Amino acid sequence: GARAQADIAAAQKRFQDLWNAGDYPKALAEAQKTEAAARAAGTNNLPYVLALNDLARAHQGVGQYDRAGELFRQVLAALQKNAPAGDPKTGQAFANLATAILLQGKASEAEKLYRQAIDIAVKNEGPNSVGVAVLTNNIAEAQRQQNRYADAEKGFKRALELAEKSSGANSLPVALILNNMTKLYEDQSRF
Repeated sequence: GARAQADIAAAQKRFQDLWNAGDYPKALAEAQKTEAAARAAGTNNLPYVLALNDLARAHQGVGQYDRAGELFRQVLAALQKNAPAGDPKTGQAFANLATAILLQGKASEAEKLYRQAIDIAVKNEGPNSVGVAVLTNNIAEAQRQQNRYADAEKGFKRALELAEKSSGANSLPVALILNNMTKLYEDQSRF
């Protein structure tokens, strides 16, 4: 009932606080407890899916990318089944799964998932949002990891343009994109 929902919400806040502090092992332990508590209330509801998503993030945070990918797939499947088409949570689930897949070294598969995420983001946020900039950066990074340097460079430049317009030249998204562009140029010995 309401008490269980409040307990789950409090546990998710504890998870987020640990995550934000960078204490991923403790965040994982908290996420495991939260997922178990949420599961007790049933698995076909948003609180459970959010708890499962936190558990996947925690596994990713401690470097368990295969397990994170498995859990993100479950999150995505549940959202595709229960959320309206084009729901932003589904777009985020595509992006989360893509990141776990990219961290497993499967850049081609990750790129396809990021493209599904960006389609949803464009519909929900518009084509010039910071979210679209970040996803464009992620697609370019997947292309870089596939040694598709020309495509990656074009993507990073587009992401940089979007990020500067949507969040400012001195923003974190701009810094992350510039860092990825540096990796691209290093890969090609272009300094």
